[in-house]
Amino acid sequence: MKILLKDFKFGKLKVMPEILDDLWHLDKIIRVGDKVKSRTYRSYKPTPTSKPERKPVTIEIEVEKIEFSQHSDSLRVLGPITYGSPEEFVQHGAHHSLIISLASSITITKQKWSNYDLDRLNRAVKDTHKPKLTVIVLDNEKALFANFKNYGIDYGPEIMSHVSKRDSNPQAKKEDFFKNVIDVINNKKVEKIVIAGPGFTKEEIGSYIKDKHSTLYKKITFAKCYSAERNGVAELIKQGTISKVLGDNQIDLESQLIEKLKLSISKNVTDIAYGLPEVKMAIKANAVDNLLVSDKLIREDKEIRNFLDKIEKDVGKLTIFSDDSEPGKQLLALGGIAALLYFKM
Repeated sequence: MKILLKDFKFGKLKVMPEILDDLWHLDKIIRVGDKVKSRTYRSYKPTPTSKPERKPVTIEIEVEKIEFSQHSDSLRVLGPITYGSPEEFVQHGAHHSLIISLASSITITKQKWSNYDLDRLNRAVKDTHKPKLTVIVLDNEKALFANFKNYGIDYGPEIMSHVSKRDSNPQAKKEDFFKNVIDVINNKKVEKIVIAGPGFTKEEIGSYIKDKHSTLYKKITFAKCYSAERNGVAELIKQGTISKVLGDNQIDLESQLIEKLKLSISKNVTDIAYGLPEVKMAIKANAVDNLLVSDKLIREDKEIRNFLDKIEKDVGKLTIFSDDSEPGKQLLALGGIAALLYFKM
């Protein structure tokens, strides 16, 4: 994310999304009631009988709806027009969809920018330049790709080896399997790679890459996990491999925090709180080390937003979970808000 203008006196911020994850951040930052301004096109008819013409305009809308798909490269913001230029091409009050795409600048106006919105914005700026990561968990039967993004893990493709002991030349088939895996890696153009799995297949593909693709080999970290399935990826997160390779990855952080929360719940330890009433009691006792909140709650619940505005100085840390990630879904199942405490209550 590139910040082009800050004018918080008037609640304005102008930004340019540079990567897909930036659109995900904007989806969380922009809320109903905010105003968003950008360049777009409007259909214009000079006369009632004329054919419509597409005219370039600058339009500001009051947000009523936001739509983002992680498989899309754009964000749609819908609402009535509050400003437009040139005026002859714009009907005030008419509804319009602004399509926010990569490398297009937008201005967001809020009545108040909260600290957690600004923290997310700063994270977006930082994450734009963070190395990308793809994890491949494999065995002698298949390889599963897991692509780490801020909004979650995008799984796929899954490549089958088709290697059998009955093959007349199993080594040739195994090398074809390795070539297919390398082709996918090269197409993704990732900067950091983890290859992990049970058995010896990870060592074999490592030797193959080292011998034939020495530049690619330097980008790879090899690790061990006990499955070439999604739970193998979860194992790598839990053992800290992802955080070591990538640094302060959000999914890795969310996974570690939700595991601590679940462990305390399973052992009936009172060093956590979950659900708004329990969290409020813990904050009142100055016991909150880390407050965990679903961004779905922040987006959709005005009471939660007002609550966070009042208590931000009363907690050690605030971690906002993506509702698109698996840890975020688990937090939502616990009420969408929880806390890790300094001491037992």
